[in-house]
Amino acid sequence: MVTLLEDKCLLTLYDLVDELKVKYDIDVVPSTVYNALDAICFTCKKIHSEPSEMNSSRVKELRRQYVKDIMLEQAKRKRILYFDETNFNLFCTRNFGWSRRGSRAVVVRPGSRGENLSIIACISACGLEHVKYRWGTNDAESIEIFVRELLDSLMDQGISLFNVVVVCDNASIHAGVKEVTQLSDYVGVELIKLSPYSPMLNPIENVFSVFKSGVKSYLAEHRDAILRPPRGVTKAEHRASYMFRAAKHSMSTKVTSELCDSEAAHTLSFHARALDLEDMPVGS
Repeated sequence: MVTLLEDKCLLTLYDLVDELKVKYDIDVVPSTVYNALDAICFTCKKIHSEPSEMNSSRVKELRRQYVKDIMLEQAKRKRILYFDETNFNLFCTRNFGWSRRGSRAVVVRPGSRGENLSIIACISACGLEHVKYRWGTNDAESIEIFVRELLDSLMDQGISLFNVVVVCDNASIHAGVKEVTQLSDYVGVELIKLSPYSPMLNPIENVFSVFKSGVKSYLAEHRDAILRPPRGVTKAEHRASYMFRAAKHSMSTKVTSELCDSEAAHTLSFHARALDLEDMPVGS
């Protein structure tokens, strides 16, 4: 069964019963298959999709080059800045609900999903470097403004941009970042683009995961208050205020210097594999 599931992880218990009969002429019932899988610590989990290009020769070469570039800058003791964006929808809901057996769990959703609370954040091994919150969707202009503010803030702190490296992925809205780093106001700063399909090399990915978990916990803790908007305040306005409050609270309490340093160090564990052109697993 292990071999069957390693080849096709989507097989159901009934599929495995059929496969065992066809390939090995073994007659079993689904409960026997389940018990056997449980005994060898196999569980049914949410599927993680792996892009077909993720471990192609082209991508692995780009990944190796990125690691070479970033290791060179790290050897110079430069400040490596990683930035990215994430968002929350004001009317996000669960995907599972309760209903009587034989009937669907139906929830009425608004025709419009409402605005997103968009967050752009930048971290380094030292901690959170800069963050910006806005309602709506991020675009190239908002990213360029963020990078300008980030670099201005560093200079205001007396940090030489000759000791700064900015890292971002290849998202289309990051296209203008290169032009910003080449402006005469920001002489010295270097930009390195992350290799495609390489979240394991970007510490802000896991930092955002911790941040989002903190937001959800905050909203759960204040659920009763969220459900009771004050007189004269719409439900959307009331929920928006709590969403914004949750994001700021989580960013200040969860995104610590210890977390950022730990996640930056964690990316180093993938450097040897990238240099050896090894495949990278999903969900690293």
